[in-house]
Amino acid sequence: MRTNHADDTSRVLGWRLSDCTTHPLNRAEIFSAYCTDAATGEPIPPEPGTEYADAPPVLA
Repeated sequence: MRTNHADDTSRVLGWRLSDCTTHPLNRAEIFSAYCTDAATGEPIPPEPGTEYADAPPVLA
């Protein structure tokens, strides 16, 4: 999930779905997901003004 702010910054959180359950990703996992080229697996630079943050648990 990306939240965009008025000052052109954003915050990115993410969850993994497994067996109909959400599992929060930590900031390193989010950073890795957003900063890795899907086709080559090579690292790519982070987006300027983007904070990669720990996702909270999703409570039902």
